[in-house]
Amino acid sequence: MSITERYSDSIQSFATMREAGLVYVDKTDLIYRLVRDPKKYFLARPRRFGKSLLLSTIEAYFLGRRDLFKGLAMESLEKDWLDYPVIHIDFNIGDFSSAASFLGRLDTVFCFLESKYGIEKVDDSIGSRFENIIISISDLTKKKVVILVDEYDKT
Repeated sequence: MSITERYSDSIQSFATMREAGLVYVDKTDLIYRLVRDPKKYFLARPRRFGKSLLLSTIEAYFLGRRDLFKGLAMESLEKDWLDYPVIHIDFNIGDFSSAASFLGRLDTVFCFLESKYGIEKVDDSIGSRFENIIISISDLTKKKVVILVDEYDKT
């Protein structure tokens, strides 16, 4: 692979970049500090600023994908490498110019999660349904649930 092929500005998947041997600018020490802080974060940056790649990296960390962090700062910082259930809602998939398409995307994600974890749909209300999914997954896994939302501004 030539030096120019090792750089990509279009791949937004941490796993894909690491598995393909592409150049990844290591900021995992900052991610480590970020995720150890119990606050909730809203990251607003301009388009093409690496938000999706950042969320993908955070997702890999919370899924316990130690193999992807080989040679990066996170490898030596994290000692436990626990895995957590991750709900990653990506609004990059689809057209959300209407409320119906937005709600349809949430329904698709929620149906997948309900099926994956054997959760009974209790309500058609988006808020109640999401709350039930989070609580049910936490109860089933006995772990906190990580929620990542990408492309929130696409709607």
